[in-house]
Amino acid sequence: MKLISNSIGALIILGAFVFYHVQIEELSVNLGLSWTFSKMIPYVLEFILVVLLGAILTQFFNGSRVLQKFIMVASVVVFSGIAFAIHPIYEGDFANHPEELVATSDDIKTGLTMVALPGCPYCLERISTLNALHEQLGDLPITVVMLEGDTIAIGEYIQRLNPGIGISPALNSKLVGELTEGSYPSFFFQNRGVCVYRWNQVGFGTGALDWLAEQD
Repeated sequence: MKLISNSIGALIILGAFVFYHVQIEELSVNLGLSWTFSKMIPYVLEFILVVLLGAILTQFFNGSRVLQKFIMVASVVVFSGIAFAIHPIYEGDFANHPEELVATSDDIKTGLTMVALPGCPYCLERISTLNALHEQLGDLPITVVMLEGDTIAIGEYIQRLNPGIGISPALNSKLVGELTEGSYPSFFFQNRGVCVYRWNQVGFGTGALDWLAEQD
């Protein structure tokens, strides 16, 4: 009976970690941990619970070491697979691949600029990242530049962006489009007009967020 209750308890805790995966990550960032470490924490916690659950399940088969090893491996594979299927790790999640630009545009402001397209789902997904950056790095100017955007598209961003994050249509859509090289969203950082760096969607991961946090 104790083994059954322990198994159910471990499974419930694992389920809670998976369910509150995003909240655990956000809490870690709010506590001042790095973006990269905060991204890793829920995965580490879930893996520990998976191993613990597997160890508990093996105790039901004390008479066979071979079966115990099989149950352990199967438990790790199955439960880890379920957890990662719900919260997969995508290419670029931890990336930081900036490219220093020579040419720039008046649309690229001092601080962080995100160039977005109307109706771009990846651009909309990044609103939460910008909001989190604004909350953690209040001194960092953040601007969204809408390429070929109308008032409806801009209005949707205004509703979802934190107050203090600017948004405007591109003044020179052709030049900004060339700077993005067709990757949306694209991110630009300008340090007091001295250097301009560009990230594409894949290259702007938690490593880039940690890099921004280190800038003056």
